[in-house]
Amino acid sequence: RRVLLSMFKDIPSVNTEALIGADANVLELPNEHFANLEFSFKELWGDNADAMSMLYSGTGALKTDFTRTGKRTMVGALQDGVNSTMRFFIN
Repeated sequence: RRVLLSMFKDIPSVNTEALIGADANVLELPNEHFANLEFSFKELWGDNADAMSMLYSGTGALKTDFTRTGKRTMVGALQDGVNSTMRFFIN
């Protein structure tokens, strides 16, 4: 959040004070301010991980359920097992 806000401050057309207030600490803001942005960023990060993993290993990335949601899921663990098995046979 801090890096993103500092990037926004360098863009003249973005009024960061209107976004968070003049004295607000970006790390202390409620998640509602950044919910859509963080969701999009996590999806982009997970998609990038899958793309890079496909290039290097031939399967999707491991633990992308955690990257996308912030917690491990049973479906994600099973998908990691499938991906790991596929990597064993591919390589």
